[in-house]
Amino acid sequence: MLDPVAAALAGHSQRNARLLAVLRDRGVDITAPREIDLHFFAPNLDSAIQLEAVLKEVDILLVNDAEVRELTQEHSLIKAYRKIQAMGPRILVVKRGEYGVALFTPTGIFAAPAYPLENVFDPTGAGDTFAGGFLGYLAWIERLDVTALKHAALVGSVMASFTVEQFSTERLEQITQDEVRNRLSLFSDMIRVEDL
Repeated sequence: MLDPVAAALAGHSQRNARLLAVLRDRGVDITAPREIDLHFFAPNLDSAIQLEAVLKEVDILLVNDAEVRELTQEHSLIKAYRKIQAMGPRILVVKRGEYGVALFTPTGIFAAPAYPLENVFDPTGAGDTFAGGFLGYLAWIERLDVTALKHAALVGSVMASFTVEQFSTERLEQITQDEVRNRLSLFSDMIRVEDL
């Protein structure tokens, strides 16, 4: 059974490497979201080595485009994905802010735009909300196949779209399941291409 865990790794890489090993031994799939602070590892060789050890235990790496480029020293996200795969994670999810998300798996690439909005009030927290929606969907669906990952990317994008409509968590505290379902349906229709 899938039980994704978001591991906050910055500053505690040795402890978390042990935690990841224990979870892995118990059959828990591990994800590592934005909380990996790559700036923490850059100046410290020992920490960089510890990060490499942790990444060997990670199935999904969920970071923003600047973080993946910093980690891999590659501008091309495709080349960056190849380097990430060599480090351990088989799935790379790249949050691209207002440009959406790129999802890399061993079987291909999926990209989706950000949900289009007429007005953006405050983008603060949108990436974290995306991560929460993405991981929450995977935990709920209990699958890691490509279709589930694509759906998770759309759920994350839709949840992030609510975040930017108001300040902080105000909009998230007000939304209903019907609003989420409606926006997901509209988003799916927007990006669907028939018989190309």
